Formats: sequence, C-alpha cells, structure tokens
Amino acid sequence: MASHLTLSIPDALERTMLEHCVAAYPREACGALLGALEAGARRVEEVIALENAAPPDRMDRFEVRPADMLRLMRCERGTERRLIGFYHSHPDHPAHPSATDLAAAWPEYSYAIVSVRNGVVAEWTSWRLASEGARYDSEGIQILG
Repeated sequence: MASHLTLSIPDALERTMLEHCVAAYPREACGALLGALEAGARRVEEVIALENAAPPDRMDRFEVRPADMLRLMRCERGTERRLIGFYHSHPDHPAHPSATDLAAAWPEYSYAIVSVRNGVVAEWTSWRLASEGARYDSEGIQILG
C-alpha cells in the first residue's frame, strides 16, 4: 500500500546502513535509526549498527538485545533525538516484511529492510506497522544529498 509516510535519510547514513547489511551477509544484519519525528515523516540523524542477537541457526530473523535497547533509550535522554526505527537485512530475499517481521514489530517505529542478494544490495524499502497491527504500510524513502 502506498503511503504519505516518509523516511528521510542522508546519503552518507544510507551508505553506512547498506555497508553493514552487506558485511553481515549471509546472516541478517540489524541496527537502529535515531533521529527526529516530523509530521508524517521521520528524519534519520544517526545509524547505529547492532549485533544480531538471534541464535546462529536462525538465519531468518534479527533480535535486539535488551542491553542494546537500554543503550538506545539512553541516547534519547536530554536530546531531541529519538529512536525512530530499525533496519535489518533479508539475505537472498525481497525487501518486504515477512511473517516473522510482523510478529515482532512495534507500531511506533519505521522498519527499513535491505535485500542483500549474493552479497550485493538489491534494494531497500521502509515500512510502518499499520494501526491495527495486522499488516505493514509502505513508507516513502527520501535520500538527502
């Protein structure tokens, strides 16, 4: 579903996110997106690579450690910067949310998904959980030069 929602990211931060996803291949990479909330949009101001805490035999999911969530929440203290979302890769799969993604999603965040095929970025998309929590809505992406 097309949406009026937008995720804006500077090109240098986009490169950082994509490079992390390629480096993690064939496992899923994951990381956090920190930035500012604006009307209908989220502006990425920092990309933080995280270690995927999913068990090594789970090649189809990512998990964020509780200690990393606490660290991310501490990044917000005393600043206007907020945790606005997460990114993760889909090794050799499309950049669309899976049933696993849907089951673990929180409605207040953006979810950038990077398709890495044979060690190369094929595409990336961004999504937000719909208000009823049963599906995702696509989110536009704006790369800032």
